Amino acid sequence: MRQALAATTAASRPDHLAMSANLSHHRLMQRAAVWIAFTLVVGLVGSACGGASAQAKAVGQPMPPLALTTLDGKPWSPADARGHVLVVDIWASWCGPCRKGFPIVEAIASRHPDVRFAAVSIDEDADAMRAFVAAQKVTVPVVHDAAQAVFEPPLSVTRVPTLLVIDADGRVRHRYEEPSAGEYEAIERDIAALTGGH
Repeated sequence: MRQALAATTAASRPDHLAMSANLSHHRLMQRAAVWIAFTLVVGLVGSACGGASAQAKAVGQPMPPLALTTLDGKPWSPADARGHVLVVDIWASWCGPCRKGFPIVEAIASRHPDVRFAAVSIDEDADAMRAFVAAQKVTVPVVHDAAQAVFEPPLSVTRVPTLLVIDADGRVRHRYEEPSAGEYEAIERDIAALTGGH
């Protein structure tokens, strides 16, 4: 009987070991899945926080001294508007929301003649930029950021249109990415606040 039991135990031992190995493998895979999920969540949160901090850095800081050119090839810089509130509309000819936003920006500009406006194109193709301006009959001053300097810190633009409201001292006071209708209204309120309602 002992021999039979010993034989049975011996025979069952490999199955038991295999089951233990399978359970260990299953637990390992579960832990790996949890770790991967945790890593992804941390990465996403870090990315979101990084984007938010990049945007926050520009607000409250001086507008960088961009060296851009007007449509007729003259140099232009945000510093040219020092002493006036400046609204910068960063756009591209291939951008649908930019096309929709231009009439709104021009309407705001018409109601605030003492405020400076600049439509900063990030187009690589200058001909496409000029064709867009002509077709849309754009009236606000258009300047070209051929080097796409606005992509760099502190502005770190990642979406168009991006609108910046800059005070008379040259500091970025407000920033709007792909503004909604309500945010365009907020831009007008920002201008009123910075100009004393004028």
